Order: sequence, then structure tokens, then C-alpha cells
Amino acid sequence: MRRFARKSYAISISRPGVMPVQLWCVTEDRNYIVGFVGSNPPPNVWDGHVVCATGEYIFDASLIHLRNEHGLDVPDVVLGERFKISSHVVARQNLSNGARLWWHDAPAVLQRHPHLEDIGLVKDLARPVIDFLEQIYASDLEATFLGEGRVAASLA
Repeated sequence: MRRFARKSYAISISRPGVMPVQLWCVTEDRNYIVGFVGSNPPPNVWDGHVVCATGEYIFDASLIHLRNEHGLDVPDVVLGERFKISSHVVARQNLSNGARLWWHDAPAVLQRHPHLEDIGLVKDLARPVIDFLEQIYASDLEATFLGEGRVAASLA
């Protein structure tokens, strides 16, 4: 697991992007869906879900919607590997409680991307997430880069 986390961290920080998705949480007896469910949200509320994505991985820090809207026990953050074949399903992750998370490509709707009215707020919140990840994975990254004879700019 550490190798997977270390590799994904290096990739996700170097080439981030935002991907609109529909999140499904599948339990033994029910399916729960977040994003693009056709609801009529209040003004300034978006009926969608996004993840940070690279060509190989997704990073979903918005699972709280499953907890708040459906009362599900889900992790705060999931880092998952994207499927390598072309499909409407982007990624899948098994949870320890037996549930499965599936990220589907967002349906073709008019408002596929979120409104980013306050880009300053987004930037303010992104920095603490990056700093937190650097603290968690700094020793793994340092060992990797120094072991290969390179020093990462963020560790110098």
C-alpha cells in the first residue's frame, strides 16, 4: 500500500485536474448516488460531484456527502487507481465494511462543471491539503528520490 500511495502522490501533485463524476456507493442491499441525480438544487448549489484526477489516479475528498446525505460510514478521503480501458466507469474502490465505491463519468447535462465563483477560496483550501499530503508522504518520497540519486524540489 505504501508504494501505491507514494507513486500516486507524486503523480497527482504534478498533473492535477478536476473531473466531474457521478459517485455510487453500493452496499449489500442498496445503491446510493451522489452527483447528477436530476434533483432541483437550491440557487447557487450544484447537482454534481468532482474528484481530482490524473491520467492514472483519482483523489476524492468529498465523500462526506455520502455520510451527510445517506448516513453511510465512509472514509474522509479515497485515493483510487483509474481503469486502464475506455469506459463510462472511471474507478472503483472496495471499502473495509464491504461496500464499494464506483466513480462513473458524469452524464451529459447542461451544468457538468461546478461554479467556481470564489477561486481564492479554492486556492486557500488547496494549499493545506497539499501541505498535509507532503507531511504524510515526505519520508517515502525522500527515500524514493534520494535512493534514485535525485532530490525532489519540495524536499530541498
